[in-house]
Amino acid sequence: MKFIIDSGATHSLINPNLCHPKFISNLNENITLRTITNNALVKQKAKFPLFEELGNPNNTVEMYIFAFHDKYDGLIGNNILIPLKTKIDFENKVLITNNNKKLKLHFSNENGEEPIIPIPHNTNDITLNTETKRKNKKRSPTEKIKIRKN
Repeated sequence: MKFIIDSGATHSLINPNLCHPKFISNLNENITLRTITNNALVKQKAKFPLFEELGNPNNTVEMYIFAFHDKYDGLIGNNILIPLKTKIDFENKVLITNNNKKLKLHFSNENGEEPIIPIPHNTNDITLNTETKRKNKKRSPTEKIKIRKN
């Protein structure tokens, strides 16, 4: 199975084709899952033993049932990462769990290439809006930052 580790995701997801019916239950309320590309309605979750690679399989994990990607079987988010007290060692490209298991991570995009951040070629200045929190100063909801391409 191929899972994305997403430390920015609050919940974990699993492809519905991988879930045995005995682990599936309906949510009390449907939730709207917000991703960077769209929103989706989720109606079910799966609760099953923790993957042995992450820790003790006597513990259980909960994942929303959602086919978010055709190349990945699921996404492991903070509802699993935080209780396991995981750490990401970027230098050695490993995920370390609270029982000191080390899982090799592969940093790449879906084409297997090293990740890149594309910069538009049609402008010399790119304007980004970022949240700012200034100590002892009036807070502004957004601040414009200009990035000059070389």
